Amino acid sequence: MKYFSADLHLFHDAILQYCDRPFVNVEQMWRAIKRNWNNTVQQNDEVYIIGDLTLKGINFKHVLTEMIGQLAGTKHLIIAPTHDLLRPRDYEEIGFQTIHYPVLQLPNGWYLAHDPAVATALPDNSILVCGHVHQLFSFITNPKGVKIINVGVDVRSFTLVSEYNIETIINEN
Repeated sequence: MKYFSADLHLFHDAILQYCDRPFVNVEQMWRAIKRNWNNTVQQNDEVYIIGDLTLKGINFKHVLTEMIGQLAGTKHLIIAPTHDLLRPRDYEEIGFQTIHYPVLQLPNGWYLAHDPAVATALPDNSILVCGHVHQLFSFITNPKGVKIINVGVDVRSFTLVSEYNIETIINEN
């Protein structure tokens, strides 16, 4: 199974206020994300983090390595230039199997990109799975017919969204 998420903002204290996240601190937020992730994902599943993993740089590489190692599944990262500050090789070393920027197209035709503005450059009637917009929307269709699904933790109860859930969202809209 494939799962998707975005906008984890690990170590980002201010995100708690910016997005009215229901946590006392970033440690509590991390525990909730980790619990939800590991209650959902099996070791043979794939997880795509679609940007904004953390604002922290190279000085936190060892901590990030430990944290990412605690999460089940094969992990892939679509880098967001706004917050993902490490080099691609560093992300591989902390536990991501593949690193992509700015857009990845999956074999099923879906596009993954952090910023939904990418939809303006996609073919008509495409599907874009994104983050970046936090609580602005959970699903929209743009004038080109591109269906845009926000998998950011702020609109998905701090849990991952499965491939099946995305198909359901698309079919219901």
